[in-house]
Amino acid sequence: EPSDCGVPEIHTLLERWATEAGGTFVARIAGEPWLFLADVEEVHAFLKARPHLFRKTSSALRSNPALFMADGHVWREQRRRTAPAFNEAQTDKMVPAFARAGRALCHAISAHA
Repeated sequence: EPSDCGVPEIHTLLERWATEAGGTFVARIAGEPWLFLADVEEVHAFLKARPHLFRKTSSALRSNPALFMADGHVWREQRRRTAPAFNEAQTDKMVPAFARAGRALCHAISAHA
């Protein structure tokens, strides 16, 4: 289903792919393979195995990993420093900014489609 600016809703597309693939699939995004798990049991198994068997490896972020792409001690230190900014009161304040940024991105994508 297209959004208000004509771009398909990504969650709808991922849900369709998960249904077609049986819940687990790999998609290339910006040239990088991304693993998608839609089955709850597979997610639990993956989280138990990580970080020992699976590492976060994005070539775009290897030199300076951000919080969501970091592992081990780097993740722990970044998480400790950023935790106060992600409490409920702070994230509620972020919603309008994320909504504006999402609309702007959607319009930018539509302009180049």
